[in-house]
Parts: sequence; structure tokens; C-alpha cells
Amino acid sequence: MKSLYLLFSFLFLFSLVASAQLLEENFDYSTGDLSTNWTAISGSAGNAPQIISPGLSYAGYGSTGVGNAVNLASVEGKDYYRTFGNVNTGTVYLALLLNVTSAAPTGDYFLFMSKDAPVGANYMGRLYAKSSGSGFQLGIAKSNEAASYASVVLAYNTTHLVVIKYTFVAGTTNDLVDLFINPTTPSAVEGTPAASGSVSASDGNTPRLETVVLRQDYTSSNLFTPAVTIDGIRISTSYETSLPVELTYFHAKTLASNQVQIKWATASEHNSDYFLLERSQNLQQFIRIAQVGAAGQSRESRTYSYLDETALAGAYYYRLTQVDRDGTRQAYRPVSVQVGEGGSRLAVYPNPSTGEVFYVRGTIEAIASSIDLFDLSGKQIPINRNNDDGLMLFPQQSLRKGLYIIQIRLIDGTVSRHKLLVK
Repeated sequence: MKSLYLLFSFLFLFSLVASAQLLEENFDYSTGDLSTNWTAISGSAGNAPQIISPGLSYAGYGSTGVGNAVNLASVEGKDYYRTFGNVNTGTVYLALLLNVTSAAPTGDYFLFMSKDAPVGANYMGRLYAKSSGSGFQLGIAKSNEAASYASVVLAYNTTHLVVIKYTFVAGTTNDLVDLFINPTTPSAVEGTPAASGSVSASDGNTPRLETVVLRQDYTSSNLFTPAVTIDGIRISTSYETSLPVELTYFHAKTLASNQVQIKWATASEHNSDYFLLERSQNLQQFIRIAQVGAAGQSRESRTYSYLDETALAGAYYYRLTQVDRDGTRQAYRPVSVQVGEGGSRLAVYPNPSTGEVFYVRGTIEAIASSIDLFDLSGKQIPINRNNDDGLMLFPQQSLRKGLYIIQIRLIDGTVSRHKLLVK
């Protein structure tokens, strides 16, 4: 759907070809060497980038929580590319999620775009990272000139949303490149870039952009590409600060008859075709249980519902996917219910966790009125809650490895405490 305005969400639409994206890459492949849809650059040596699980999460971003992620090591390794089309005018936007674990003090680039497939000259829109104090900074270069670094120092081991903007400008050396970091304000206006590359790169402009490249390199202890995990790559030719459908809510509720009622609502829709509803008991294998027609075009609030009468006793996860008329898909985070077991049973998962995002599972009737996170010293750590049911938790700071306590207070006043191990 081309009109879902979910806070902090980004979708980049290709207006030249049925308003579709040029590329959406969620690395939904088996763990191990990256191979599917990506090609090694001839002459590069070493290990391939690695598909790892789970993928990265960023509140509200359209490609969050889908598939796995790719890890680039700070060693001499193979560079891989994937094509996304041939663009030679206007603007190209590349958005991605990244999580950096280490970077060199001198900085180096680990992602760029190129005009060729296989990749030759013109390494454009180079994304850099360098260490800075206890964190790191991101930088951008149009091509082979020195990178321009953003002033903000980012935290390691934390997922960040990054947008690269490359603008074709008539002439020989005046194309533009900009970098946006963690944009958080939904608006049709892009806002001010965190950094902009120099216009006058010595190798000039590129006649077109056609590929995205993942780079691994190691020269010395002071010069190496960062160790970074990348996920949710989106490439297109227009920038929007919202998703194509404004999803107001999506939740599920167990009824007294042990049937599950699933409800969701949109604030607006554009070019929507249908919703796909799936069910799982392990968050790995989902089965299709329903297809619900969408409004197509709507500027008004629309509500949808489905009654699942086939679920047996146990814990279930429901996933909603919206599908456009041109085939574009957007999957949303699953919601959970407990069928056939009353009371206030609650569980925290995944456990152990990476500490980036975790869930509280239990019956909707036992929804928590408050959820608090503490370290072993008793210090409270701020968290954000997402979903209408308040079951998805995002710590507001990076969690160190160790043991934490989650305190859950239910609406009936019952308090339960759960241990959470962060690895």
C-alpha cells in the first residue's frame, strides 16, 4: 500500500515504474555465507559476508523485524553487490538499518553504490564509520574525496536508521550526496542532512547508479572497515517520511469460546489490494489463515476484523501483511495471544536476548498496567512500549551483557518479576 503513515516509518517509492521500490532487501535467507541475490566482486578475497539471526529492529521502520541480517567483519573479506535497476536522473535514496560494534580511528567506508554490474569504477555515495571516544561517527563521500562526518557520536551495539541521498545534477562534477541519521520526525520535508559530501570529487559524477555494494577490507590496525550488521535496505527515487498505509492498530484477543478475534485499522490507504493474515506457534513458520480485501483508496479510517475459530490451546502469534495492487508487500510485527489457558500467565521472550527488543507474552485479559526494567543494582532503565497491547519493549539505551529484572504489574494489581539475560 502506498499510504501507511506509521510514526518513525520510512518507505521509499519509485515513481517512474508504477511507483514501486527499486529494491527492498531484508536478508530473509538461511544463516551462513551471503549468496542468494548477491554476487561476489571479482578479485576480492577472504570470507563472504555472513547472514546472521535475528534481524535488526528499529521502532516504526517499515523493514524492521523481517528476515535476518548481514554481518560485515573488520577483516579482509569478499565484497558483494546486488543490482537495483538503472537510474541516471533525479534522486536515489538508500535507507538501511545498521549496528556497528567496532570502527577504526581513521575511518573507512563499508557500503556504496556504483554504475556497473559487475562493479567497476565510480564508487558513489560511500558510507563511512570511524571511532570517536566511546562511540563512533558516520560519514559520507560522493566518491573518492575525504569523507564528511556528522557531528553526532553514535553508540556502538545499537541499531540506527540511516538514509543516503544521491542527486544527479547536470555538469561534470556537481552531483550531490547527503546523509540522514535516525530521522524521527514524520514530514513530507526531508529536513537537514547530518552531513553532506563534497561536490568536487576528483573523479567527477557518475552517469548512472545500478548496484549497491557491501565492502569488507583490512589494511592495518588503524585502517579497516567497521564490524557492522546491516538490515532493511530500501532503495528508490523518492523520499517519504511515512509508510504507505497509516496502520492505527493491530491486535488479537482470546474470547471466552477460545476463538481468537483479530482486529486492525488504517487511517488512510492508497492503492491497497488486500491484507494477508498468518498464524504461528514459534515465530518461525507461519501458515496463511485468511486474506481480507482492502479499501484500495481511502482517506478515512477503516477497521478490519477476522475471527480465528481453528486455534487449539497454546500460545499463538499473528502476523499481518499488507499487499499493494502492484505486488509491494509490507509485513508488520506479530502480536501474541494465549488460547485455552486463563489467568495471568506471562512470559518474557526471547530469553536470552540481544537487549534491543523483547516481548511480554500472555493473555490479553492479563495485560500489564506497567512494565519496568531494572539492572541487578536496582537502577531502573527507561523502556518504550509498542503495539496496542503494550507487549513489545524497546530499551532507550544499549544494554550491557548480564542479568536484568523485568517487573510486570497487572491491571488487577498482581506483580510478577522475570529474569532477562542479555548476551
